Amino acid sequence: MPLCIAMVGDMVPLQHRQLTLSRLVAFTLAGQIAGSSVSGLLEPYLG
Repeated sequence: MPLCIAMVGDMVPLQHRQLTLSRLVAFTLAGQIAGSSVSGLLEPYLG
């Protein structure tokens, strides 16, 4: 995650940086929540 934030800081212009960082954090959290939920749903089928 720190490397992703550093890449955003290097590659994204200053006026778009805050929006890009907020999207990165939002999608990271959504992925963690969705991953836990999906793995719980698939566990009975995949073992």
